[in-house]
Amino acid sequence: MPSRDRIESERGIVADASAVINLVASGAVREVARVLSAPIRVVRAVALELESGRSRWTTSDHLADLVAAGTVEIVDLNDEASEHFEALVVGTAVETLDDGEAATIAYALINSLEVLIDERKAWRICAERYSALTITTTVDLLLDPAIEATLGPDRVVDALFNALRSGRMRVPKPHLARVVSLLGAERAAICSSLPLHMRNL
Repeated sequence: MPSRDRIESERGIVADASAVINLVASGAVREVARVLSAPIRVVRAVALELESGRSRWTTSDHLADLVAAGTVEIVDLNDEASEHFEALVVGTAVETLDDGEAATIAYALINSLEVLIDERKAWRICAERYSALTITTTVDLLLDPAIEATLGPDRVVDALFNALRSGRMRVPKPHLARVVSLLGAERAAICSSLPLHMRNL
């Protein structure tokens, strides 16, 4: 399970649907992209996934605005990346990922980018198959010192709370205690994506 101390902004990041939803929900996606010094890449399969889910969330509309502003860049897989994609979608359910996750990981592998993903199954598969791949989560980004310096401590807490409440963001275990401490008991108690025992502290 990923837990990062500092983002490697010079490498660039490609984000899965779950992370895009969480970043948009946080209200801080533009500031995060400025700290990264490069657009956040989103593979076309993820953009299509968000488009197909517009009845459940408005992230697709926000994504279009972010692309127009140069904050996000929509990218496509080349033939080499497509081979990795196929390996991630063909097989038993426990060992495969959905198209958006698989395409995001495949693109990151070929282009030497960090992969921004918030789903546990994808974390496990990446750790098992691609040990050299750097996995980052939305929590890692929002807690990074460079992001905090840009947003300020209070806005970081607001961004975490917004991503938890509106995006139902998952928090890796190594970050749980810190996130709950930052939120405070009242806010943590109403974040249903946090484990129950952390909401009842």
